Amino acid sequence: MENKEYKKDGKNKDPSILSYSGLGLQTVLIIGLSTYGGSILDAKYQFETNWFTLFFVLVSVAISMAYTIRVLNKWNSK
Repeated sequence: MENKEYKKDGKNKDPSILSYSGLGLQTVLIIGLSTYGGSILDAKYQFETNWFTLFFVLVSVAISMAYTIRVLNKWNSK
């Protein structure tokens, strides 16, 4: 049996494995949807290089990293 610390209201103060899994899935979803959107725009405008896909991937990685850091800091401050 695991030894868990509980708050006074009876809830576990540490995020569960489902919270971490959800955070990872949200990160993959953000990057995946923006990549898909960039590939659609690249197919529509037909540049020699996939500029939209490149731009959206870079922006979505930055957004997902900032989101992950913010959520983890929020979990650690509890």
